[in-house]
Amino acid sequence: MSLASLRASLPVAIALSLLLVALARVVPGPAHAEGATPPSKVGIVNIQKLFLSYAKVAELQKALEEEYKSEEAKLARQLTVLEERRKELEGKGWNEADPTFRDKLRDIALEYDQHKVLVELKKVEFQEKSHRTTEELYNALVKRIGDYARANGFALVFKVLDIPEETFSDKALAKKIDSKEILFHDASIDITDAMIKLVNADR
Repeated sequence: MSLASLRASLPVAIALSLLLVALARVVPGPAHAEGATPPSKVGIVNIQKLFLSYAKVAELQKALEEEYKSEEAKLARQLTVLEERRKELEGKGWNEADPTFRDKLRDIALEYDQHKVLVELKKVEFQEKSHRTTEELYNALVKRIGDYARANGFALVFKVLDIPEETFSDKALAKKIDSKEILFHDASIDITDAMIKLVNADR
């Protein structure tokens, strides 16, 4: 969803949310404490701005980059050793037809292939780790939004974005963000159970 379409749909979404809040006052939902006023405020959160401003995100990114650079340097040193062994072997003036020379050269070539595989595996490993930890931070933010909303009388909190989800580098997280338009809703405006009873009573 683009920012333009999101802005266009936001008034409708807010109007719908106000309708849901109004319905919740008429159709009984989960009860609040006796005498308590049901929450009625509607809020929005720029989830992208919040995420990028979250200090733990920068700390995580720095830690992952440092870890990856350390592994990258280790792999580079291993490759240098392989290069030196190959040059040393070729510099000894072996007869290329010599089986011993061919065996040693084949062993080094095999280690080259293993090294390439290890490099790719490390890339995948860090991508998965980055996605896993990033998603954990996102889930933590959504939980904090819910905690804040409950404590401050919000019935609904919608998300907004500065950029479309499809531009996010982490496609799996982008899909999750895209599927969650409402970041928080109070239980008092959930009329699902009441509607189940209503539609079944119509039979």
